[in-house]
Amino acid sequence: MVGNFRTGLGRSDTVQINPCNNVVPVGHSGGTVTMWKLTSKAPLVKMLCHKGPITALAFHSNSHLMATAGMERKIKLWDLRKYDVVQILPGHATGYTMDFSQKGLLATATGSFVQILGDFSGSRDYSRYMGHSIAKGYQIQKVLFRSYEDVLGIGDSMSWSSILIPGSEENPTLISGWLTHLKLVNRETRSKFDPFSTNYPRRQSCSARPNKDRVS
Repeated sequence: MVGNFRTGLGRSDTVQINPCNNVVPVGHSGGTVTMWKLTSKAPLVKMLCHKGPITALAFHSNSHLMATAGMERKIKLWDLRKYDVVQILPGHATGYTMDFSQKGLLATATGSFVQILGDFSGSRDYSRYMGHSIAKGYQIQKVLFRSYEDVLGIGDSMSWSSILIPGSEENPTLISGWLTHLKLVNRETRSKFDPFSTNYPRRQSCSARPNKDRVS
């Protein structure tokens, strides 16, 4: 165990990690979000974000934008440079799961419904982009974007599924050349072991080989 800390702020049901600086935010039952480093014995930041328990947390890839969801059926977007609320969005139920895509789309899910929000003006004014419903009665437990692919994974109480979200992820060919090279290497490797591929090495038929020992 690396660390064990008592927050003194009540039950903590939501824990995330900021991928840019490895700070660990924790959502508490009193509506407070605390941020921790594994080497610190006290929270680096303490924010009162909601009037009720925190149900979900998510971080934008630029590390400056944080989304929080509360039991009072509200989603709030925070600017972590100033610790101010940027936008408040209405929620539909008490249970949430959220995730940001590489291009800043925000997927929120509750019950059997998934909603995709996007900032299309560049002014951090999120509005609805897409919506998707799974089989009625199933409860969505987790949503997660797949990096470099416009795909959102959805895990519910009975199964797992995925949907296509156009424009949600970065194009790897525009980010780094080594990613493109790695994909080409993997494609060539798979083709060599795929019996249906044209690059798969074929064994020469025995009947086609010349018989040098044959006497005419």
